[in-house]
Amino acid sequence: MTEMEMERTKLRSFQRAEQRSSIWPFLNRILLMLILMVSGALVYLMYYPENARLEDLRNKVQKLREQEKQVELENRLLQREIHLLQTDPEYLELIARDKLDLMKPGETIFRLDSRPDSSSSFYPVR
Repeated sequence: MTEMEMERTKLRSFQRAEQRSSIWPFLNRILLMLILMVSGALVYLMYYPENARLEDLRNKVQKLREQEKQVELENRLLQREIHLLQTDPEYLELIARDKLDLMKPGETIFRLDSRPDSSSSFYPVR
């Protein structure tokens, strides 16, 4: 073998060794990315149930606030009716006449009926 051929052989083996050694940084990067992805997935899986539970609790709080508003509205209406029943004799008379189906002499009362079989939508009481 001549000196030139030996140089070429050394160069080829150096290039092969360089190619083999250049794959390790690439594999290290892939391994690092896999480790980071698995770590991220584990963190997500650890906190996901808590986030779902938190969202459920927020929904329950929202529903309870809506119910609270509805109850407050009903309470105000009942408070108003109590006040009217205690202070307004005309309102008390109106409610009593309506509940007991009473009427004044010469008065005609028409009641709306929601029965689907009736041909007329209102009829006189007396």
